[in-house]
Amino acid sequence: MAELMTAILDLVFPSRRPIASLDHPRLGQLLWSRDEEGWTGQVAGIHFEIARASGAQPDPRLIAYAESVLLADPGWLSSELEAAKTRFLHECDGEEMAAYYAPELDTLRYEVVVFRVRDRRVGIFAHLGERSDPPAPDRLWWIQFVERSCEGLGFDT
Repeated sequence: MAELMTAILDLVFPSRRPIASLDHPRLGQLLWSRDEEGWTGQVAGIHFEIARASGAQPDPRLIAYAESVLLADPGWLSSELEAAKTRFLHECDGEEMAAYYAPELDTLRYEVVVFRVRDRRVGIFAHLGERSDPPAPDRLWWIQFVERSCEGLGFDT
């Protein structure tokens, strides 16, 4: 329903339509993706999206957050993913389950980091992929943050 309302508002108020391309001085070129409902870019090999909050341009809070994560503290994402993997294994129901997931967790890396506003706070929902061939069947791994706090690592099947 929210997507329909956004589309209607964009038709009625053309100034709300997302700009197709934005050259950001630090994040580089950001391209609007209708499919992703946000602007996509790449910094230091990390693919990212700035989710549309409202209006024609990315939310300045999300731009600042993306800069702080991707540029000011580039090792933060990697260290948080490693810490989340460790927590995930410790929270498994028994050593057998931890041993089952450990090899798969070792292969996870960031595929797309989505910066978004949720409950009026900035955060990240990142899609994780595997460096293994073939990838594990039927699991889509993700990690989620609110500001600088990891809210969880998990998967959907």
